[in-house]
Amino acid sequence: MEFGQAAMQPIEKIHALRTLMKENRLDAWIIPSSDPHQSEYVAGYWQARAWVSGFHGSAGTLVVTQSSARLWTDPRYHIRAAQELTGSGIELIKMGLPGVPSIQDWLSCELPPGARIGFDGRVMSTAGARILMDAMKEKGIEVSSSLDLVSQIWLDRPLLPLGKIFLLEDRFSGETRRSKIERIRAQMRAQGVQYHLLCALDEIAWMLNMRGNDIDFNPVAICFAVVAPDEVSLFIQPDKVPGEIEALLAQDGISFYAYSEVER
Repeated sequence: MEFGQAAMQPIEKIHALRTLMKENRLDAWIIPSSDPHQSEYVAGYWQARAWVSGFHGSAGTLVVTQSSARLWTDPRYHIRAAQELTGSGIELIKMGLPGVPSIQDWLSCELPPGARIGFDGRVMSTAGARILMDAMKEKGIEVSSSLDLVSQIWLDRPLLPLGKIFLLEDRFSGETRRSKIERIRAQMRAQGVQYHLLCALDEIAWMLNMRGNDIDFNPVAICFAVVAPDEVSLFIQPDKVPGEIEALLAQDGISFYAYSEVER
């Protein structure tokens, strides 16, 4: 089911989200600020928390239940968040102040045993998901990470960026990508690892001497990379890779796959 238009206000977005929560038997929905790469600054496609809440700081987590909506953010944003959340129906939770509960502690008290919590598993860190799941298990609360509810109400959600990648010359990077890849493989062999998945955009940019312009003020390209003993697989939107750059990277043992194929 789809809802609303681009001019929806936060209070309307929360209402639409709650409708979807009911349809999916969810008692709480969590929206963090990150992307699948755990970036601090994210491309427009991944700014779901900002779109729903109206708070545009770089850090914060929105939690919606059927009776409450709360946004946790750190002291850098207490003043700004209070201003931007005015009239949204979202309560600001000021992290860092005495007596302020964590998200998992609040949910443990707010929800009864047998309740269900959901979030988009692509944008939650593994560590964060484990902390939440362990805390909820003690209360008998189920956690689901398989849905993306926001896309069903965010009708004009931006597309993933399609900025072209470019390469740094060795004289600027100080080391060839072949050398960097081999150093990574040496560490993999030492630790008995056959495949190494890189998710952090700056790590991939460093390894491949590659840059992009997908995130404002951050010279990175949205992609994943997997280092294997005899190949590096780069998962990236095909339109982002000019033909001459694809040929140069292929010479260094790099193969190309669609961005979404990393989940398969």
